[in-house]
Amino acid sequence: MAKRGFGYRKDRKAEMGIGTMIIFIAMVIVAAVAATLLISTAAQIQQQAQQTGQIAIADVSTGFKVVNLQGDQENASVTNVSGAILSIDVKLELEAGSPDINMTQVVIEITDMTTDATLDFSSTAADATHYTVTNLRDPTGTYSATAPIVSGGGLIKVYIDTSAAGLVLGTQTHVEMKIIPKHGTPTFETFDTPAVYATRYITLE
Repeated sequence: MAKRGFGYRKDRKAEMGIGTMIIFIAMVIVAAVAATLLISTAAQIQQQAQQTGQIAIADVSTGFKVVNLQGDQENASVTNVSGAILSIDVKLELEAGSPDINMTQVVIEITDMTTDATLDFSSTAADATHYTVTNLRDPTGTYSATAPIVSGGGLIKVYIDTSAAGLVLGTQTHVEMKIIPKHGTPTFETFDTPAVYATRYITLE
């Protein structure tokens, strides 16, 4: 007896149901849409995380360091030693790693524990509500009268007319000062004036 073959006949073809094909195509489309949404969302999250990280880094590193603090018994209106500190010079430089700081966006708060003063930048004169800045060192050339931007390695002198601001800085007076940039950590400085004013200029610590 001849053996019957088990192979497929050459005239037969495999067929896929149209319903199965539609379902398969739909699954592919859904997967593609889901992948696109995931990629887009991941990109947005990454961008937001980078922006948040940059802001956090700026907030941590941005700020000033006080180099020197000096009182003066004279100011713009008093040219003879008065017996009280009438103005203060504050030498400042940026903290290590700090980005550039625009002085027009820096606020200074100062108090003699009786009177509080809040001062903004002025390019002309210090008064009851303003301080002025003198550029002492500018290695990157970013500082100008119209754009007072302090950069790394720069050194400035901030002039505060404490008398015009209503502060009374006699001997043995406790003073607190806060230098607040737009972003970053405020610089907090405290000192007590000495018991005797022997010279016009008084070093404050």
